[in-house]
Amino acid sequence: MRFAHGISFDVRPSPLLSRFVLLIVALATIAPLFTSLPWIARLALAGLIAAVGIARAAHGRRPAVRVLDWAFDGLWTVRDRSGRSFPAELVASRVVGTSVFLHFRWKGGAGHVALLPDNTDADHLRVLRARLSAAR
Repeated sequence: MRFAHGISFDVRPSPLLSRFVLLIVALATIAPLFTSLPWIARLALAGLIAAVGIARAAHGRRPAVRVLDWAFDGLWTVRDRSGRSFPAELVASRVVGTSVFLHFRWKGGAGHVALLPDNTDADHLRVLRARLSAAR
């Protein structure tokens, strides 16, 4: 199956995924409060979990990849936050429902991309899922 054109994605953070991550951080933050540790240890552990979780969630909202291109001949190109383009290798891909999660490696870096229906054009996402299944 051949496609006549390439696909380009402007990678933006997914609001749905961000809310889900913050829900997980909130649940992990309150979990130490239900242990038998002394209260000061419970509060310290909850504060530490909240700080690390919020920092990691903020890091996840700043993806290493800004633009992702897949040419019709199967070559991937990524553009990072500074605007530099690199040829990339698709290391792994996972399709979950209508969402696609990709892991790339390029010279000097690597990154994950989450393409969900709320941050990607539905037609491009459908074509990407079809091309990934045909490439396997």
